[in-house]
Amino acid sequence: MPLYKQTSKPVCAMGTLQKPDYDQRYNKQSSRTAHAAQRDGRACAADPQVVVPATPAGQYISGIAALNIPRPEGTGDWHFARAFKPRSRKPRTFLMGDGCPEDTRPWLGEAGIEDVTAIVESMLVPHESPRTYAASHARAIADLVLVATKRNQPLDHIHIDDWMHTQDQKEQVYELLSYAKGKLESDQWRRLQEWKLSS
Repeated sequence: MPLYKQTSKPVCAMGTLQKPDYDQRYNKQSSRTAHAAQRDGRACAADPQVVVPATPAGQYISGIAALNIPRPEGTGDWHFARAFKPRSRKPRTFLMGDGCPEDTRPWLGEAGIEDVTAIVESMLVPHESPRTYAASHARAIADLVLVATKRNQPLDHIHIDDWMHTQDQKEQVYELLSYAKGKLESDQWRRLQEWKLSS
């Protein structure tokens, strides 16, 4: 069943092989991420400026903002407060979907768009709509790659190792990007494949 039931057109409110000890290092990384997220959550709860924006039907949080929403697998980043503090200019991928500057659903559909209300509420952070939808970390990276590809921008600033710690996690991104095959121009698909090989 689709996540979104569209009733009216909304307006966007924007603006390799592991080493033998990798599992141990990954567990430490995941633990550090969880602890950092807890600290950041307490900071968010104490900062009235930190509010998660509304995600009406057909819209979701993506890009760097979604990568800063904590996940139990320890992927992504952990600067939640910084990502959601108000600013005059937000990245094009902050909110995506209907009425927003960017929308990758024609290529990826709704794969990886998730209800993160419980995560946000566990951090005691207010949110402007009853349910909060955001890209999974894999979908957020895929969105970043596709938006840059579509706009013919360089992809070398998107470092998958910054957010994904295992090959299996990276494969989730690559699988999502494979949905765009046949929907991108040949040169765009070639650039995307070059990014994949370099990552």
